[in-house]
Amino acid sequence: MKTTMKLINYLGMAMVIGLFTFTMNSCSEDTQSFENCTNGIDDDGDGLIDCNDPDCANFSNCNTSDDPTVELGGSVGTRTLHPDTIYVIDRFTYVDDGDILTILPGTILKAKTGDGADASALIIARGGTILAEGSADKPIIFTSVDDDIAVGETESTLDPALDAGKWGGLIILGRAPISATVAKGDTETSVEGVPESFAFGKYGGSIPGDNSGKLKFVSIRFTGTKLATNSEIQGLTLGGVGSGTQIENIEIISSDDDGIEIFGGAVNVSKALIVYQADDGLDFDQSYDGTVSNSMVVTFNPSEGNDALELDGPEGPSNTTGLFTITNCTFINKGGNGRAAMLKSGAQGTITDCVFEDFNNWIFVDGGSANTNFTNGTLEVLDSEFDNASLTGVFGTSADSTTNANSIASFEAAGNVATTTFTKGATADFSWTWAKTLNLID
Repeated sequence: MKTTMKLINYLGMAMVIGLFTFTMNSCSEDTQSFENCTNGIDDDGDGLIDCNDPDCANFSNCNTSDDPTVELGGSVGTRTLHPDTIYVIDRFTYVDDGDILTILPGTILKAKTGDGADASALIIARGGTILAEGSADKPIIFTSVDDDIAVGETESTLDPALDAGKWGGLIILGRAPISATVAKGDTETSVEGVPESFAFGKYGGSIPGDNSGKLKFVSIRFTGTKLATNSEIQGLTLGGVGSGTQIENIEIISSDDDGIEIFGGAVNVSKALIVYQADDGLDFDQSYDGTVSNSMVVTFNPSEGNDALELDGPEGPSNTTGLFTITNCTFINKGGNGRAAMLKSGAQGTITDCVFEDFNNWIFVDGGSANTNFTNGTLEVLDSEFDNASLTGVFGTSADSTTNANSIASFEAAGNVATTTFTKGATADFSWTWAKTLNLID
């Protein structure tokens, strides 16, 4: 009897210990497999985040047919944006001095529609950093809230020919030297459309190598709304951005103003594609001292005065030595009377090894200061190819006949040729872009 009771006691104790062990193991497994559903982190290590994880199927914010959304407005602080969420830019949204905005591959940001005080734009302030590194198969996309593009998609539902100007655009500001007018501040000023009282809108400084971060495989769509009278922002605006910033594999499509406008600074841009801009493809101001290379501008029915290139020089008395370089780029006109290039206002720099195709109007040097620079070699167009019967009529100036003759002679002696067999220009692979999907660059 005693032996039987002991056996029962041992068996009971074993069952308690087993139950305890099972419970502890179960708790441990539950803890390891718990997905938070709202923190943007892969908590359970299964490669799926928040609402994309089946564990979150019954979570209230995920139990919907729509993609989860998060609004961004004002200062966003230091944070990471994830591709399983649509981020909505609400009016001026900025990355302040010292903050870092990381955007993971495949992330989509949509901006609210509006102009003036209601315009939306993402601004990277001086000292702020953007780390937006997409990939060819997972580009980062900036678009409009009117675009029904969904998580995981790359094609927009709006029309590039009709839907420009839905929102402002992406603005990056830095501490590299600029040359603004004295009235604007000479070496420091505010970006167009942002009130001067807002510190996050200022740019310029004395650090040529300033680093504002990285943009790689980024598509910016349907931009160019007015922030103020005669003050629009572009698809991509770069103000005083330093050479430490990396910008490559960029698509600007359907801007109601310029594609990319660069105000001073020394940032280099490569493998950029600009399509369906209403104004200029590339616009340089305030003594830009960097290089744009291996890039393409395709203009569609621009009005007269809107050019593939509009290039200006220094505006103020300081930082006047900046020399731009445009090399191995292709410029194509697909209708309208836009010029290939307007070089004006003391423009200084070099255009070399480029291709200009199907323009009705070609290279025009406007004003005495730009013509003087062209004559003395501070402004040059070298070794480029023009789709024309001859160089006659390709080059024009607005100066007196003596300067005009000297400039034309310099142009013809600089290795420029008339040809329909192109050996130069951009060689970048733009197959990842939406414009290529739409057959806009063929």
